[in-house]
Amino acid sequence: MIVIFKQDEMNVRHIFNDHVIGDMSFKKFLTICNTCWKDKYGFVVVSKDDPIDKGRYRKGYDNFIQFSKSD
Repeated sequence: MIVIFKQDEMNVRHIFNDHVIGDMSFKKFLTICNTCWKDKYGFVVVSKDDPIDKGRYRKGYDNFIQFSKSD
């Protein structure tokens, strides 16, 4: 499980390249991150043990982010 607090774009790209690249575009991942980071103390969770449609990407620990791979 990876918890991602607000980062600059270069570090987000490193996280994307290491852990997310097969699931979505960088643009989509950056949009998800920025949406989560709008909340005070907001963060993104990447739970690589979970299926993509059942909690792999979360806003905080409890809010699953739903999207299709074609997004």
